[in-house]
Amino acid sequence: MQSASYADGDAGRESPFSLGAGARGMGMGRAFVALSGDASASFWNPAATSRIDRANVTAFRTTLFLNTNYDCLGLSYPFADLGVFSFSLGRIGTDDIEGRDSDNLPTDNFSSSETRFGFSYARHLFYGFHGGLTVKILSHRIGEISGSGAGADLGLQYKYSRLPWLTIGASFVDLIQPRVKLISVEDKYATVSRFGAMGNKKIASNINIEAGFDVEKTAGRSAIFHAGVEAGFLERYFLRLGFDRNRPTFGGGLFYRSFNLDYAYENIEYLGDSHRISFSFSFGSSVSEKRRQRRASIVREERESWERALSHQADSLLNLADSLRNLEEYQDALANYQKVLGLNPESEHARIMSDSMINIIISEAIEGVADLKRKELISGRIGSALNDFNEGRVKSAISKYRLLLEIDPSNETIEDLLASAEQNLSAEISQRRETAIRLQNQGDNAGALAEWNRILSLDEGDAEAGTRINDLKGEMAGKELIADALELISNGRYSEAMDLLERARSLRPGDESIRSLMAEARAKSVPPTTIEDIKSNSEHWDLYLSGLESYQKSDYKMAIEIWTELERVYPNNADLRKNINQARDRLAAEDETKQE
Repeated sequence: MQSASYADGDAGRESPFSLGAGARGMGMGRAFVALSGDASASFWNPAATSRIDRANVTAFRTTLFLNTNYDCLGLSYPFADLGVFSFSLGRIGTDDIEGRDSDNLPTDNFSSSETRFGFSYARHLFYGFHGGLTVKILSHRIGEISGSGAGADLGLQYKYSRLPWLTIGASFVDLIQPRVKLISVEDKYATVSRFGAMGNKKIASNINIEAGFDVEKTAGRSAIFHAGVEAGFLERYFLRLGFDRNRPTFGGGLFYRSFNLDYAYENIEYLGDSHRISFSFSFGSSVSEKRRQRRASIVREERESWERALSHQADSLLNLADSLRNLEEYQDALANYQKVLGLNPESEHARIMSDSMINIIISEAIEGVADLKRKELISGRIGSALNDFNEGRVKSAISKYRLLLEIDPSNETIEDLLASAEQNLSAEISQRRETAIRLQNQGDNAGALAEWNRILSLDEGDAEAGTRINDLKGEMAGKELIADALELISNGRYSEAMDLLERARSLRPGDESIRSLMAEARAKSVPPTTIEDIKSNSEHWDLYLSGLESYQKSDYKMAIEIWTELERVYPNNADLRKNINQARDRLAAEDETKQE
């Protein structure tokens, strides 16, 4: 069987599988390089499989000539984030060929076939680009003789976001050329390159038109043109017309639920009518559904992890609260029981023990108080103080305990409650101080400022918090002033910039960048000077000329020093600035030459 045409020279012969697979593309004149595809796309442009949304199986069959059949089977499976993986199997074979010996006498019949097995990977690359690669094994068998070789195909598709109706495609079949050797004769498959475009347009609510063209070029052969159009009705029925080389093609298709049935017809010169049928079936979840399920799974796992962490934290706090209760540290125990309820409102143990702690604290506080009204007063104010303590208003709770001690100075229970609250306040201030310092060291001035303000609200006399707040406000205000000054300098408003920089320097006196910016603004704020101004002073003019002399002698470093010194006297002098820049460029070029 001779199943492919030979190219001129040593480019090799065209693989029969470069015909492609699937009746849809063939019905459109094989203008399929920019077409979105099913699993059969791995035969003609692996990049087209990147847009497959659900797992797909495609089977294709056509009769070519005599007893020669072309059969293909493809499977594509898209993953949510990895891309699309495809497996493909193709066979072109002629059976029952009459055998003849060297004397032309009949022998046993034999078969001739070429088989292709491929593995493809495709995915969206970036922007509107999609890419695909097929690695394949090709084998050729004639009777008992066989050989095989490996090759690869590459495909690309591009969809521009501003022209969503247009897709551009390119494919290179046998880019890595397989070499198949039978006995002593080696076949090399030629690279087949295709470039094309496909447009899509809805012309009515239930009618969609898709049309495109390909240019096919095989090494050593003339370019071939393919064109095709497809009309879709109700997204279910399809009619196709194409132009393959110099032959018209026709076809149609039917889509129902997850099933596609496609047919194509072509009359091939010398071979006659060719009927091509393919069937495809999509199954499983779509890529978007897989991504949604994955996101839901991640959220579920994070929620479960968070709930486990909260449960563990609640258990730890509950154990701590029970330990404090056993040590008769009832107020601290109450605070931790309340924290448990914040994490787990369903904790019956924490709720019962919270109520119990309040009752115990109040009972102990009014024990020994004979006066009924006094009992009610102490009981109510302790309840209010405990509520403040539990909600984090420790300073308010301390104030209320101190008032209660004025009412009942010898009440040991209230003294213990006060000591416990003061200890908690001190611990909170220490913790916030560490956090504020850490945030400030990390450059998070806003976060640090919030922590120092919180410390100051807990302890108005905290000297460090007051100092740090003032410093941070000054630093933050200084940065804003510097930013505004830079904007003014860039707009040529030097005097206003100087005013802002003076204010910034008062806030940040040691900042060298402010001093540098002030010098720049001051220099630019003075009126510009000219070469005539330098000439008016004979001493300065002599100095200027000595700089020119040094420049002409290639002593660029000395020229720069002389002119820079003059620039201090004549700021904003365009001639001096130009000379200095030219000298610096020459000096840099000299240094580069020396290094080489």
